[in-house]
Amino acid sequence: MIRFIINILIFLLIFINNTNANKISIKFKVENEIITSQDVNNELIYLRLLNNKLNNLDKKNQEQIAVNSLIQEKIKFIELQNYFDFSIKDDQMEKLINKTLKNNLKLKNKNLNDYFRQNNLDYEDIKFKIKNEILWNKLIYDKYKSRININDKDLKKKLNNLVAKRESIKEYNISEILFDINDNENVNYKYETIINSINNDGFKNTANIYSISSSSKLGGQIGWVKKTQLSEKIQNIITNLKIGEISKPIQSGPGFLIIRLENIRDIQADIDLEREFKNLRDYEIDRQLNQYSIYYFNRIKKNIFVDEL
Repeated sequence: MIRFIINILIFLLIFINNTNANKISIKFKVENEIITSQDVNNELIYLRLLNNKLNNLDKKNQEQIAVNSLIQEKIKFIELQNYFDFSIKDDQMEKLINKTLKNNLKLKNKNLNDYFRQNNLDYEDIKFKIKNEILWNKLIYDKYKSRININDKDLKKKLNNLVAKRESIKEYNISEILFDINDNENVNYKYETIINSINNDGFKNTANIYSISSSSKLGGQIGWVKKTQLSEKIQNIITNLKIGEISKPIQSGPGFLIIRLENIRDIQADIDLEREFKNLRDYEIDRQLNQYSIYYFNRIKKNIFVDEL
């Protein structure tokens, strides 16, 4: 009888310990939005799917990246609720969300619902993240489209010169880290800190940690970009880089840009002028909107209360 009671007590202790171990706790409060320990775990799983090199970081760094990502998401969501109704269902939005996810995760024919379930994630939660980013981009476009400055004449001249010379066009596969500095920070010191992180943890993980660009979740990956899509300043810098090399910091709007040259290839100069002009123009618009996005986010962040619990 005594042994039976002891066994029952041991079972209860084990059960209580396991219950406490699996207990979900509130980690942060962003205004009225909460971030739980489960949210952090799920965000980390999602970020690992986008960048599997995160596994090379220690647990503390991984969790901090996830927390920063969630806080940024909550701040944007709080602002977006002033302009959009998230409860509205939209077929076009659904298609755009699915397309974005498949591109980001490099999935082609996989069923996204099954894919996330296999990775212990809720598909609806992931769709919310992408919807949040899409609506944020729309908000920035609506607010700042009148300030976008494009010199169509110069863009067309650049393309016409390439066609006239019948030269091959270089394409660069690049990654980026866009960082800012606080009032008490020095650009060169921050740059050296980032370079040390790259040497120790790799470029992708460092982009997750330090980059304020929307590409940070993808490890800073931009992909293939034609030479014609780059400003003359960026062209000159990339031209002097060897594959695998990293640029010095480049002043870019509200921050400083670091570029890593991943690869180079040549494509035929036999191009569709109208299509290339549109691509070039779209790239420049995206670049300017990204700068406005960072500026606007930093402005609203100052008025958002974030409390660690």
